[in-house]
Amino acid sequence: MQKNNIKVLFLPAWYPNKTDSMAGLFVKYHALALLPYVQVAVLHIITVGTKQKNTVEYNYIEDDRLPTVIAYIQKQPNNFLDKFLYPFRYFLANYKGYKLIKQ
Repeated sequence: MQKNNIKVLFLPAWYPNKTDSMAGLFVKYHALALLPYVQVAVLHIITVGTKQKNTVEYNYIEDDRLPTVIAYIQKQPNNFLDKFLYPFRYFLANYKGYKLIKQ
């Protein structure tokens, strides 16, 4: 069957990532099932408590021909300033992740 010009972007709350490879497998297989018929991509934002080089790290992968961007946002639970910066980082992660997928 021929692919349509329809584009689908999944924005799941759960998706397999480096901290939990079993989270959201249903979403991944759902996106893979649509792949032969429409253009599909996944943008997943996850909060991690571990120390990272940057406060937001982006991981672009082609998982089974499925374009996927996973953004890892570092969050420090007892940091007063982080409570105000987290929503900005979350918005920025969505914006940059969307731009990566659009490329």
